[in-house]
Amino acid sequence: MEEQELPINDDPTILEYLRNLLSGAPSGGVAQVTEAEDIVDEIPGQPKAGKFFLTSLVFFLLGQFLLESFRNTLSIVAVAFFLLGIFLALVSKRQQETDSLPFWTKDVQTQLSEQKFRWTWLLIAVVLAIGAFLVYQDGKMNFASLLLWAGSILAVVGSFWQRSGGREAPDLREYFTRLVADKPRLILGGLALLVVVYFQFMKLDSIPSEMISTQVETFLSVHAIRGGDWGLWFPRNVVSEPLGYYWAALVSTFFGAPLSYLALKAAYALSGLIAVFYTYKLGKLFFDDKTGWIAALLMGVSFWAILQQRAVVGYGLVLALLVPAVYYLFKSLEEDDFNALLVGSVLTCFGIMTNKVFLVLPLVNILVTLTYFTRKNQANRRNAILLRVGLGLIVSVIVLLPYLFVVFSNFKAWAAPITTGFLLPQGSANGILIFLRNLLSGMGIFIWSNQSSWVDGLRNRPALDWVSAAFFLFALILMLILTKKNNRHRLLSMLIGMVLFLVPSAINLAFPAEHPALDKSLPLLLFAILLAARGMSLAYEQSSTLRIATVKAWKYGLTAVILILVVFINYQLITEDYAVQFTNSAWNTREMASAIANFDEGQGGYSQGYIVGYPHWVDARAIAILQGKPDENLSILPENIEQTVETAIPKIFLLNPFDKEGIGKLQSVYPQGLITTYQSANPDKNFVIYIVGQ
Repeated sequence: MEEQELPINDDPTILEYLRNLLSGAPSGGVAQVTEAEDIVDEIPGQPKAGKFFLTSLVFFLLGQFLLESFRNTLSIVAVAFFLLGIFLALVSKRQQETDSLPFWTKDVQTQLSEQKFRWTWLLIAVVLAIGAFLVYQDGKMNFASLLLWAGSILAVVGSFWQRSGGREAPDLREYFTRLVADKPRLILGGLALLVVVYFQFMKLDSIPSEMISTQVETFLSVHAIRGGDWGLWFPRNVVSEPLGYYWAALVSTFFGAPLSYLALKAAYALSGLIAVFYTYKLGKLFFDDKTGWIAALLMGVSFWAILQQRAVVGYGLVLALLVPAVYYLFKSLEEDDFNALLVGSVLTCFGIMTNKVFLVLPLVNILVTLTYFTRKNQANRRNAILLRVGLGLIVSVIVLLPYLFVVFSNFKAWAAPITTGFLLPQGSANGILIFLRNLLSGMGIFIWSNQSSWVDGLRNRPALDWVSAAFFLFALILMLILTKKNNRHRLLSMLIGMVLFLVPSAINLAFPAEHPALDKSLPLLLFAILLAARGMSLAYEQSSTLRIATVKAWKYGLTAVILILVVFINYQLITEDYAVQFTNSAWNTREMASAIANFDEGQGGYSQGYIVGYPHWVDARAIAILQGKPDENLSILPENIEQTVETAIPKIFLLNPFDKEGIGKLQSVYPQGLITTYQSANPDKNFVIYIVGQ
């Protein structure tokens, strides 16, 4: 019987592909096979790729796992895995047809149509803004200046707002009908939402457990606002911009809760949900609904984002304003939506009043706009660019006018955090070289290391969990090799944003060892999340091409395992690594507050507590705040202890064990006092208790 030649196998193994590539055989498969294999029917409309694509992903995951877990011993092996992953990604691209693996959604031809402006409303906005500026000149906001400022913002929005032009209102009943009909999406979406809400508010009271001086300053600023001290200038804080403090004051007042450390953390946790929602919308705008959901989940559980909220040092509201501002920027470009441009401009101004990292956003806006409007097929490019830039300037001047008075009146102090960073280290002469080195090293924040403090970060580890980091790098490579000519504006926009958002951390020339920092690099998280989510989405899609009998169960199971692993890792990083690190590094304010409260309760609420001052020790204001008495002064210096004799009530003094002067002074003034050492859970943080009966 004559031997029959079987057709070429169009789904070779990796080794078969490489062997054929080296031998010059067709790259699509093996020339002859000796026995047939069972093949499951392909899913219609799906590309064939499978093996090379997913094997490339496996190498990225292995490389990132080794880099995070064994960086000192196996970093070279990790790099080798990354290189193999890149090679196989290129092989996967070659094996497939170009259109079979799109990275972006379909291209949109952007062209701003003719706009109508209401000059009367613009004039009203200018008058109201000037009025707010003049009223504020006494140094404090009041109800009148706040009303004028809010009116100027509404007026400038009204002057440029474009009416829908007969656009039908959304049918909410039809929307909910479709939502309920799609049960898998409803169940998975609800589950993702529950996970995100849990992560935002989990162990809010105990993580972080202690209070430090920076958080005390934030608390006192919010406390002053709630007491009627409406300023726009907070020079004693790390972040002098006011909006983050007003947000905390507004949220805590709205819920009727007395201001506390817990209330501060809850306010910023609530703002995290805003960032999550707009991350979903941006992922859907760029890619698809599935990528949007994954991005929202990754943002909601990311330790990078949550630690900035929990630390309460001025970055808790950044993502809540940055993500929607970036979303409306791209929405205006992708969908010819002038109203989105207007909303994005207002949010950018609010961001500048929240944190200095937003100073980069206007530049990002301009450069991204240029990448969109300099394409060859773009009509009215020059007019469109001038229109967008002009609108941004008009909105900025009106919205920021009262705040600009603060900046110009205190410019040296306001700019100090920026100018201090430009001071070169001793013995260094080339600031540009240091900046470029910072910029280059900062790119490793995603997969290699960050240099944040223990207050708001986990030092010497990547800013992403190793699974998200691997998918980020995987998607970054895919974006570079799969982006076609008509989508280069999106590629350039993403790269521009990633570079510019690194600048606030990179300009720290004075202390390059503190770079990259998670707080100043926080805007980078948005692009990292979007790329990681797109990598996971593509892996989900490509797993459908594997020739196995249970394709559907396989792709659902694989996606579930990946997302559960991301959730578990971030949970460990937040509740164990960060929580333990913070507790071990901060002074034990809770134990001190508890000791004073217990003594006061034993005296029937008729006692006085004191914290005897000692260099580099606990902040007495934190203990008063944790007791719910933020206006009480517990601090006292050893030389002032004699003045307490006039207060004829029981007293409790807390002292540092090494404060021999304070202990000696107490024993001389109150020889009948009882001294004991409080045994802390951490022996390095024991403190002395000195009790005086009256």
